[in-house]
Amino acid sequence: MILPLRAMACQTLFLFVAIAIESTVIHRQLQITKRASTYYAVSMNLLCVAIGWTIFFYVFQNLDADLPLKAQTVSFIFTGRLIPDFGRDRVEPILVLSLVIVFFVSLFVKCQGLYTLQRFKILPVENLSLYEEVEQSRSERLIRYRVKADQNRAISIGHAMSHASILLLLVLMVLVF
Repeated sequence: MILPLRAMACQTLFLFVAIAIESTVIHRQLQITKRASTYYAVSMNLLCVAIGWTIFFYVFQNLDADLPLKAQTVSFIFTGRLIPDFGRDRVEPILVLSLVIVFFVSLFVKCQGLYTLQRFKILPVENLSLYEEVEQSRSERLIRYRVKADQNRAISIGHAMSHASILLLLVLMVLVF
């Protein structure tokens, strides 16, 4: 069995970077405790990684017809480089398109995942001002909508910042190594 140790190390590094950045943004934007923001960031990112790898292996298993794309994907996962002169011109646009799709799909999964985990009471709603406003207001639904909008905004900002940092790390890795 061959293990993609480089890919596993990069995934771990990227997870740590994303969790650190997103938990800080969530903590500052939503005015919640550091512990709760870290729980949110960890659970959302691990959920995205699990769903992402599951989808990747499902799609990769069904790529029998396109040999250059499959070979380039394996080369990139194991070595971090594309194979020169082997269908590379067809792979690069697909890679860029897939990165854009992954960005938006993971943002959607994070927003919906946090909402679902809170809905099933796996993660608590830690916004302290929410409880005060619910007691004073008759419209709990409107307040929950506002809290969800605030959470989505914080997640979007943190997600964009973490992906920008990861992109910078990837560029540095390509230039240095």
